[in-house]
Amino acid sequence: MKRFIPLLTALALAIPLAAQATITFKFDPDGTGGAFSPMDIDAIDQAPGGALSVGGNPVGGIDLGQTTKLLFQANMQAFTNNSSIVFANGTGGIRFTTVAGFTEVVTGINSNASGTTVNFGLGSTNAQSADNFFYIYRVPALANALAGTGFVNNAANRIMSGHISFVDSSQFTANNRAPVPLDQFGANNWVGTRTIIGSGATSLILTIDSVNADYFPDINTNTQLTLGFVNTSLVDPFRQVDPSRRFSTDGIANGDKVTNVGPVNGFNSNAAGTSPLDFIFQADANMSLDIPEPGSLALAGLALAGLGLLSRRRQAAK
Repeated sequence: MKRFIPLLTALALAIPLAAQATITFKFDPDGTGGAFSPMDIDAIDQAPGGALSVGGNPVGGIDLGQTTKLLFQANMQAFTNNSSIVFANGTGGIRFTTVAGFTEVVTGINSNASGTTVNFGLGSTNAQSADNFFYIYRVPALANALAGTGFVNNAANRIMSGHISFVDSSQFTANNRAPVPLDQFGANNWVGTRTIIGSGATSLILTIDSVNADYFPDINTNTQLTLGFVNTSLVDPFRQVDPSRRFSTDGIANGDKVTNVGPVNGFNSNAAGTSPLDFIFQADANMSLDIPEPGSLALAGLALAGLGLLSRRRQAAK
């Protein structure tokens, strides 16, 4: 029987919020009683994935004070210790994914000769809901990045869950350069769709509500962990994975949101009075496992650091 333990734990996407000491802790890839034994890990490497700002075009389609919803999804890549892979996603048919979503409010828009920068704040600090969620799932097969399906599974296969509780900073800059093809990963599966060129950064705290103790056997209610995302890319165009045609709006439904970016991703070309188009961008992250130094945080954080940087082990295709 799988068990979930509530945690006083938080995740921060982007910039580490306090001094931390890297640690290892136990991870059991197949849960209690399977072929694998608990193994020491100090990092989780996500495969390149995608993020979608629903109605959040940074050029000509977003207004000060407007609320948008950000959706994220990715397959895991590997669980590592001391930079060595101890469990590669898919080994023994065991696979994991991550999905997240939260609302943002536009707090600033600045345009100049170089481009347009849009700044965001957290739209809601409500507890875990359809508009504020973070889940890690065990899934039967790798999710299909292009289709945007298979990133979620049933509740019994969630091994971690939480919600966003604070945004320190969040921004995306669209450069004033000619649009390029959106899908530059392998074959162009988005023929006829171009994109603005840009990159961004965000810093936020995600409070973890529960973990499955069969997969994390030595995490308890007094454990405060920082899962630090580093070497993260958050860019357009897509060069490391296909842009997704669908996303999950609540982390539970399987690809219920159809991606609607128009002929140029990042520009709002809808007729006046219609809903603004969506904006899609590539996201990639490596997560380190840390514990905050004494007195540094009341709740620990998971940091997604250095958004806009390339993954340390993956180079974007030229």
